[in-house]
Amino acid sequence: MEDCARTLANISERFRPGEVYNIGGTEYHDVKMVSDLILRHLGKDDRLVAYKEAEPFTTRDKKIDVTKAVAHLDHAARVSLAEGIPLTVDWMKRTYGMDRRP
Repeated sequence: MEDCARTLANISERFRPGEVYNIGGTEYHDVKMVSDLILRHLGKDDRLVAYKEAEPFTTRDKKIDVTKAVAHLDHAARVSLAEGIPLTVDWMKRTYGMDRRP
């Protein structure tokens, strides 16, 4: 969240018209691993997840290229996914009131 916010803030002064920027981390993770991190932080297991076969033409693996965001927008992935997921989940709970159970 912090890395992305910092980069987006830099767009106001450094954006180059016509350019397209990928903003993200430089670590590669598949969706299952991300799901497992979220579930672990929530104290849940994957019985809540419905795994389905991939649809035709689904991109199974995709690595983004952040080269332009780094060069033009001073993008820097400083927070790892394992650190960022708990921060994001906790922020969402506070922001959307999900930390208060009836």
